[in-house]
Amino acid sequence: KRPNGKLNEPVNQFHEIIRNHDINMYFQPIVHMNSGEPFGYEALLRGPAGTHFESPVILFGMARRLDMESELDLLCLKELQTASRSIPDTGKIFFNVSPESFFSPRFREAWERATEDLHPERMVLEVTRKRRIREFASFRSSIDHFRRKGFQVAVDDAKAGTLSLRTILE
Repeated sequence: KRPNGKLNEPVNQFHEIIRNHDINMYFQPIVHMNSGEPFGYEALLRGPAGTHFESPVILFGMARRLDMESELDLLCLKELQTASRSIPDTGKIFFNVSPESFFSPRFREAWERATEDLHPERMVLEVTRKRRIREFASFRSSIDHFRRKGFQVAVDDAKAGTLSLRTILE
């Protein structure tokens, strides 16, 4: 409890966001440097507008703190299925995924169900660098799984965070 006797309000707000699917997805164009033509779109998630959870840093930070990254990633995937209908069919879609979700059978199954809306050949799953990857056998197995299904896999922001050279090489 906080000093004023209220339960941890930000935690309660986060749980309410997850329960109510109160997130917003935006697509940032990724363009070719020479032509300026769109190559693809980065899927960006935000919490409820006008709240401190609108910031992805705060939203995903709370998910990590509560060990709920997979739940938030699954919610993002559901939102992506709907929101991706608004972007042209010609570009790639870059989607960030936490390492915990990337390894999760539940997440794999969710992607299997989503492929009707999200064509694997258009998708690039970017494994985020918020937590260090220590299980390289699982990491390789997940990469192989998603590649066999037609997805591309990348490392998000390879220059930042907790990535090791080994992670990038794997």
